[in-house]
Amino acid sequence: CHEMVVRGQLPACEDDLLSLAALRLQCLLGDFSALSPYPPLEQLFPAGVVEARALLAPVDPPGCPSFPGGLLAGTLWGHKRRQEQDQRLRARLREEGAVVMSAILERWKALAGYSRRDSMAAYLTIARQWSGFGCTLYEVDFYI
Repeated sequence: CHEMVVRGQLPACEDDLLSLAALRLQCLLGDFSALSPYPPLEQLFPAGVVEARALLAPVDPPGCPSFPGGLLAGTLWGHKRRQEQDQRLRARLREEGAVVMSAILERWKALAGYSRRDSMAAYLTIARQWSGFGCTLYEVDFYI
Protein backbone atom coordinates (compact mmCIF):
# COMPACT_ATOMS: atom_id res chain seq x y z
CA CYS A 1 0.00 0.00 0.00
CA HIS A 2 2.80 2.39 0.89
CA GLU A 3 4.57 1.73 -2.42
CA MET A 4 1.35 2.62 -4.27
CA VAL A 5 1.14 5.88 -2.33
CA VAL A 6 4.76 6.89 -2.97
CA ARG A 7 4.48 6.03 -6.67
CA GLY A 8 1.38 8.23 -6.92
CA GLN A 9 -0.91 5.30 -7.75
CA LEU A 10 -3.31 6.02 -4.91
CA PRO A 11 -5.46 8.98 -5.93
CA ALA A 12 -5.57 10.80 -2.62
CA CYS A 13 -5.80 14.49 -1.79
CA GLU A 14 -2.70 16.25 -0.49
CA ASP A 15 -4.13 16.38 3.03
CA ASP A 16 -4.48 12.57 3.08
CA LEU A 17 -1.00 12.15 1.60
CA LEU A 18 0.47 14.26 4.41
CA SER A 19 -1.38 12.17 6.99
CA LEU A 20 -0.21 8.94 5.36
CA ALA A 21 3.40 10.14 5.41
CA ALA A 22 3.14 11.08 9.11
CA LEU A 23 1.59 7.71 9.93
CA ARG A 24 4.40 5.98 8.04
CA LEU A 25 6.96 7.83 10.18
CA GLN A 26 5.08 6.95 13.36
CA CYS A 27 5.00 3.30 12.31
CA LEU A 28 8.70 3.20 11.40
CA LEU A 29 10.22 5.42 14.11
CA GLY A 30 7.67 5.75 16.89
CA ASP A 31 7.03 9.10 18.58
CA PHE A 32 8.58 12.24 17.08
CA SER A 33 12.01 13.26 18.25
CA ALA A 34 14.07 16.10 16.84
CA LEU A 35 17.01 13.70 16.90
CA SER A 36 15.27 10.97 14.91
CA PRO A 37 16.84 10.47 11.51
CA TYR A 38 13.88 10.27 9.15
CA PRO A 39 13.88 8.97 5.58
CA PRO A 40 14.08 11.27 2.56
CA LEU A 41 10.85 12.90 1.41
CA GLU A 42 10.61 10.76 -1.73
CA GLN A 43 10.29 7.66 0.48
CA LEU A 44 7.29 9.18 2.27
CA PHE A 45 5.43 11.34 -0.24
CA PRO A 46 4.80 11.19 -4.01
CA ALA A 47 7.49 13.19 -5.82
CA GLY A 48 4.99 14.12 -8.53
CA VAL A 49 2.91 16.11 -6.05
CA VAL A 50 5.95 18.12 -4.93
CA GLU A 51 6.92 18.73 -8.56
CA ALA A 52 3.39 19.88 -9.40
CA ARG A 53 3.46 22.34 -6.49
CA ALA A 54 6.81 23.72 -7.66
CA LEU A 55 5.57 24.10 -11.23
CA LEU A 56 2.55 26.13 -10.09
CA ALA A 57 4.85 28.98 -9.13
CA PRO A 58 6.23 31.15 -11.94
CA VAL A 59 9.77 30.23 -13.00
CA ASP A 60 10.53 33.71 -14.34
CA PRO A 61 11.04 36.39 -11.70
CA PRO A 62 8.37 39.12 -11.74
CA GLY A 63 9.10 42.02 -14.05
CA CYS A 64 11.35 40.07 -16.42
CA PRO A 65 10.03 40.24 -19.96
CA SER A 66 10.08 37.10 -22.05
CA PHE A 67 11.49 37.23 -25.54
CA PRO A 68 9.69 35.61 -28.45
CA GLY A 69 10.44 31.88 -28.66
CA GLY A 70 12.98 31.77 -31.49
CA LEU A 71 14.51 35.24 -31.14
CA LEU A 72 17.37 34.35 -28.85
CA ALA A 73 17.21 30.57 -29.05
CA GLY A 74 20.63 29.05 -29.60
CA THR A 75 22.47 32.16 -28.48
CA LEU A 76 24.62 32.46 -25.42
CA TRP A 77 21.86 34.60 -23.87
CA GLY A 78 19.27 31.87 -24.52
CA HIS A 79 21.53 29.24 -22.95
CA LYS A 80 22.19 31.39 -19.91
CA ARG A 81 18.48 32.11 -19.52
CA ARG A 82 17.63 28.37 -19.63
CA GLN A 83 20.29 27.67 -16.99
CA GLU A 84 18.84 30.36 -14.74
CA GLN A 85 15.32 28.98 -15.19
CA ASP A 86 16.56 25.47 -14.34
CA GLN A 87 18.26 26.81 -11.21
CA ARG A 88 15.09 28.62 -10.14
CA LEU A 89 13.02 25.49 -10.73
CA ARG A 90 15.44 23.37 -8.67
CA ALA A 91 15.28 25.97 -5.91
CA ARG A 92 11.45 25.87 -6.03
CA LEU A 93 11.56 22.06 -5.79
CA ARG A 94 13.79 22.30 -2.70
CA GLU A 95 11.50 24.94 -1.15
CA GLU A 96 8.34 22.93 -1.82
CA GLY A 97 10.01 19.79 -0.51
CA ALA A 98 10.91 21.61 2.70
CA VAL A 99 7.34 22.93 3.09
CA VAL A 100 5.88 19.45 2.58
CA MET A 101 8.36 17.82 4.97
CA SER A 102 7.59 20.46 7.59
CA ALA A 103 3.87 19.71 7.29
CA ILE A 104 4.55 15.98 7.61
CA LEU A 105 6.68 16.49 10.72
CA GLU A 106 3.94 18.61 12.34
CA ARG A 107 1.43 15.83 11.76
CA TRP A 108 3.90 13.25 13.05
CA LYS A 109 4.23 15.21 16.31
CA ALA A 110 0.46 14.99 16.76
CA LEU A 111 0.61 11.17 16.58
CA ALA A 112 2.51 10.79 19.86
CA GLY A 113 1.41 7.65 21.62
CA TYR A 114 0.20 5.79 18.52
CA SER A 115 1.55 2.26 18.47
CA ARG A 116 2.90 0.65 15.32
CA ARG A 117 -0.35 -1.31 15.04
CA ASP A 118 -2.51 1.83 15.51
CA SER A 119 -0.47 3.67 12.88
CA MET A 120 -0.85 0.88 10.34
CA ALA A 121 -4.59 0.60 10.99
CA ALA A 122 -5.06 4.37 10.57
CA TYR A 123 -2.95 4.31 7.39
CA LEU A 124 -5.06 1.55 5.85
CA THR A 125 -8.29 3.26 6.92
CA ILE A 126 -7.29 6.32 4.87
CA ALA A 127 -6.11 4.19 1.93
CA ARG A 128 -9.34 2.16 1.86
CA GLN A 129 -11.32 5.31 1.09
CA TRP A 130 -10.22 4.92 -2.53
CA SER A 131 -12.76 2.74 -4.34
CA GLY A 132 -10.02 0.95 -6.31
CA PHE A 133 -7.98 0.01 -3.23
CA GLY A 134 -6.70 -3.56 -3.44
CA CYS A 135 -7.13 -3.78 -7.20
CA THR A 136 -4.25 -4.48 -9.53
CA LEU A 137 -3.63 -1.59 -11.90
CA TYR A 138 -2.16 -2.02 -15.34
CA GLU A 139 -1.00 0.59 -17.81
CA VAL A 140 -2.65 -0.13 -21.11
CA ASP A 141 -1.86 1.43 -24.48
CA PHE A 142 -4.96 2.12 -26.47
CA TYR A 143 -4.79 2.05 -30.26
CA ILE A 144 -7.75 3.14 -32.32
